[in-house]
Amino acid sequence: MAKVITLILVVITVSTMLASPVECTKIPGAFPIGMSPYNFTTMIDMFKVAMLVPTEDCTANVDTCISNTCSYIRKALDGVVDAAPPAKQAETKEATAKMAGIAATMLDTAMASGEKRQVAAVSIAFMLAADAIDASAPVDKFRVMDETFKAAASPIA
Repeated sequence: MAKVITLILVVITVSTMLASPVECTKIPGAFPIGMSPYNFTTMIDMFKVAMLVPTEDCTANVDTCISNTCSYIRKALDGVVDAAPPAKQAETKEATAKMAGIAATMLDTAMASGEKRQVAAVSIAFMLAADAIDASAPVDKFRVMDETFKAAASPIA
C-alpha cells in the first residue's frame, strides 16, 4: 500500500514538474512551475530516504525483486530509445546502455552486501526513476533519464 501511495505521489510530482511554465505576475513571490526549486535529484533523494523500510517483495525474495526492477528499468529505457529522433538513435542507445550498466552495478552491489534494506532502497530508487521516465513527454525522456538515474545512483545521504 505504501508503495502505491508513493508511486502516486511520484506521478503527481513529476507531472507538476514537467508542466509548461506558466507566468503569474499577480501573486507576489510566484514563479513559473517549470522553475520549481525542486528537481528530480531532490525528489529521488526524498523518496529514497522515505522508502528505507524494505518492501515485502524485496524482503521475501531478493532475486525476484532485482529481476522485477531490471525489467521495469529495461521497459523505461526502451521508451527513451523509442522516443529519440532517428538522427540520435545511436547516441541514445549508447546512453541507455550506460544507464542500464549503472543500475545493474548498483543492484549487484546491493545484493552482494547481503542487506535486504539496501536492495530495497536501490530497487525503489531505480523504479522511481523508471516511473519518472515513463511519465515524461517523449521529448523530455532523455533528459529525465539522465537526471533521475544519476540521482538514483547517488548514495543515500
